[in-house]
Amino acid sequence: MADKASILIVDDRADKLLVLSSLLEPLEQAVVLAHSGEEALKHMLEQEFAVILMDVNMPTMDGLETASLIRKRRKTAHTPIIFITAYADEMHTARGYSLGAVDYILTPIVPDVLRTKVKVFVDLFLMGVQIRDQAAQSIALAHEQAARLAAEQTNQRLREADERKDQFLAMLSHELRNPMAAIRNAVEIMKIGPGDPDKARFARDVIDRQSAQLARLVDDLLDVSRITRGKIELRRDRFDLVQAVNVAVETNRSLVDARGHSVRLALPERPLTINGDFARTVQIVANLVHNACKYTADGGELSVAAAQEESFAVVRVTDSGMGIPQDRLADIFEAFVQLPHRPEDANAGLGVGLTLVKNLTELHGGSVEARSDGPGRGSEFVVRLPGLEQSGAQEAPASPLRAPTSGRGSAAVPPDQAA
Repeated sequence: MADKASILIVDDRADKLLVLSSLLEPLEQAVVLAHSGEEALKHMLEQEFAVILMDVNMPTMDGLETASLIRKRRKTAHTPIIFITAYADEMHTARGYSLGAVDYILTPIVPDVLRTKVKVFVDLFLMGVQIRDQAAQSIALAHEQAARLAAEQTNQRLREADERKDQFLAMLSHELRNPMAAIRNAVEIMKIGPGDPDKARFARDVIDRQSAQLARLVDDLLDVSRITRGKIELRRDRFDLVQAVNVAVETNRSLVDARGHSVRLALPERPLTINGDFARTVQIVANLVHNACKYTADGGELSVAAAQEESFAVVRVTDSGMGIPQDRLADIFEAFVQLPHRPEDANAGLGVGLTLVKNLTELHGGSVEARSDGPGRGSEFVVRLPGLEQSGAQEAPASPLRAPTSGRGSAAVPPDQAA
């Protein structure tokens, strides 16, 4: 805060300047003297004044003209001006006030009156400076606090990312060990009973199933790496989204069978032709169906629907499973994120399936959204893909029928036929 305010006195007579400055000495403020309107304007460019005492009658440029020029400059437009004059008729007074004068002091000057009026504006000026300083300090403090908060949030995100990395490495070790152990056991079975066709068939099935799981893990990891490095390129072509959905559901047949789920398909009778990468679109839907199977207790219900909504082809994968806490909906698509609660017999997985869904969908120019009413209330994932070729596709009404061989229409697929 400034200790002193500056007061500008403007008069063409040196003796009057001396008298006025002497009268203001008790205020203990900085007094600046100007012998003309031109000199006053120069001082106004150099510093800020609490108040201006100005003689009305000066040669070359009188006080009224000087005041008019002061008012035209934005920085000085609101500086208080007190005119000093030997007379002040109504016309001159009105003009002075119109030019921004705040008061008139008639000569001869009464010292106490002069000091009292000047002190009012000095106090107001110093108060304004104090308020500005406090505001600047508050803003600086707010910036500092915001920077500190941002740093803390960044550090927290880094810690969480580090924790997710450690959890991921632990999960990766677990996910690799389980199939490898099963494969080793199957090999031992084949060694022990090479002539037993039932044991050999069982061992082959185990090896086939577990090697497929290992291949899926490796493919997911490679895809995450490619996406992170921007190395995935879509092979775009025209294809029917309904066909992609059917392939995706079929991909999960063994998991659906193993968990005893029923899958209801609701697909349009007409093609949903879009321009995109068929294999990656299958991967998007397959990952969502796989996720729904994994987080739904045995004997659950899944629904896979596709439809045209405006210019988008929309796929909805719904389950009756564990649901998603409201505070986790925002980060469910982040890499290596695991839901805190899942069926005890559900494999944790690597937590990259939904990350791939989000990134592959966005590469297509689309979007994906997770919805849930909370734990135990199931969940729904909605994928919107652009580039739909208008064909008037309509979703058929759901009915508890076997899935048609074309894969179109609606059907409730029992566990022994579900994908």
